[in-house]
Amino acid sequence: MHVSAPAVAEGADGPVIAWVAKTGETNTVFVTRLSTAGDPVRLNPPQASVDSLHQAPGLALRPAARST
Repeated sequence: MHVSAPAVAEGADGPVIAWVAKTGETNTVFVTRLSTAGDPVRLNPPQASVDSLHQAPGLALRPAARST
């Protein structure tokens, strides 16, 4: 299995991890939260391939809501 390096960011509910994996002829981005049970979520549609596996995907998370 061909897999990129992971991208890790601190989310409001704990760490978020994203990576790219080769699925058939398509490079697919997956994301998961360590605090959530279940399978990783596929981000790109099946007919769209990510450019490459040589680098980790970028992650952009919104800041956690602040309590007043």
